[in-house]
Amino acid sequence: MALLAAVQWLTRGYIAHAESFKYEWLGDDTVLVTKFGDEIIGTVVLGWEKGEKGSRRKKSGKGIVRAWAVRLRYRHKGIGRALLEEAVKLVGEKGGDGIEFAEDHASELFMLKVLIMVGDY
Repeated sequence: MALLAAVQWLTRGYIAHAESFKYEWLGDDTVLVTKFGDEIIGTVVLGWEKGEKGSRRKKSGKGIVRAWAVRLRYRHKGIGRALLEEAVKLVGEKGGDGIEFAEDHASELFMLKVLIMVGDY
């Protein structure tokens, strides 16, 4: 019980921060969601970084994943993967040069661990 109380005390500021979210943060970003019934169970916030001028592509640039989350009870079911695949597809349709995670993305450390494990880093 003491451990649960400590965790609640340590995370008390997170809920206030999450509830004070301002949609202006999104700017022109695209928000992709997955729903189960009326409940949103996963989301990706996809930004766009413009590429160099003079590129042969119609809309040079790349997609930037600024946020990516799946509700805890729906994880490990392929929902996050499907959201990222949809983001890659959308970037391709826009003529993008690829997709990256934002440096300040919460899952960046996780993705680095995955890349190290599979030998791509």
